[in-house]
Amino acid sequence: MNFSWVSVCADDAFKSASYDVAFVGAVVDERGDHCLSIATRAAIRTLNVNYAASEYKIHIGGKSWRANEVENIALEFPAKNILFDATTLDFPDLLLIIRGYLLLGEEVTFYFLYAEPNSYNGASGSKTRHEFQLSDSYASDYYPIPGFINLQINPNSVGSVTVFVGFEGARLRNLIADSEPEVLKRFNVVFGIPPFKTEWETHSLMENASILLDQQVEEILYAGANNPYSCYEVLSMLYRSRDCSSSFEVAPLGTKPAAIAAALFAAEHRGVSVRYDYPRRSHGRSSGVGKVHLFTAWCDGGVRS
Repeated sequence: MNFSWVSVCADDAFKSASYDVAFVGAVVDERGDHCLSIATRAAIRTLNVNYAASEYKIHIGGKSWRANEVENIALEFPAKNILFDATTLDFPDLLLIIRGYLLLGEEVTFYFLYAEPNSYNGASGSKTRHEFQLSDSYASDYYPIPGFINLQINPNSVGSVTVFVGFEGARLRNLIADSEPEVLKRFNVVFGIPPFKTEWETHSLMENASILLDQQVEEILYAGANNPYSCYEVLSMLYRSRDCSSSFEVAPLGTKPAAIAAALFAAEHRGVSVRYDYPRRSHGRSSGVGKVHLFTAWCDGGVRS
């Protein structure tokens, strides 16, 4: 996968852009409104996306497909230049649409529009400055995503799970707890450092500190919170160094740029499983619009075995 990255501070950068299609999600804050407006103006066609985890279906522009039928997305909406409003889309949306276009094996370029928040809103009644109300709830059951479930070949091997973490420590804690009945796994935890803003890394470190003492945490790594390329490189390094007979999972629980990297990597490699907890994003979870990024990725081939 190849990358380029542009940070923009004004809508002028998109005035001359013309994307074949823009995929967008639900707006929950000011930066979502900002990016949705840009995506709508910059693309020939704009399509709303929603993945229903309990149905194992992705809904796009009034049509629906099961998660193992995603090649039909690319056939229904043929495009070479695809814009994702990553600010409003969720990880499964990105993952399944990218996989759908890669399965065709044709030349395609993915663009990801993402706006950082100016600030996050603290949780009401919090006793520390490190706690934020970013999600109202998570899925109560485990819903695997079809096409991204790879069983362990050797039961004696130790599986590897790479987890990108953010400000919500409960998500990592729940992930480790939910994995206990399964085969033995080691967790590689990736923090978003450098962060969006100076000292924001302390929020993530403090919220996840107690979990890092868990004996199942194999390694702590760092990748830029707003740098999908850095996150992708971490995944590539861990994937290459794995025991090929063991499972390799990725869990994007941190920043959206990390989720972009995880979606690209998992969509490109058939041997990668994903684990996700489907957070219900809180309305008004952030305030203001910070830096606006346009990440570009293009692949020189289809899905790799």
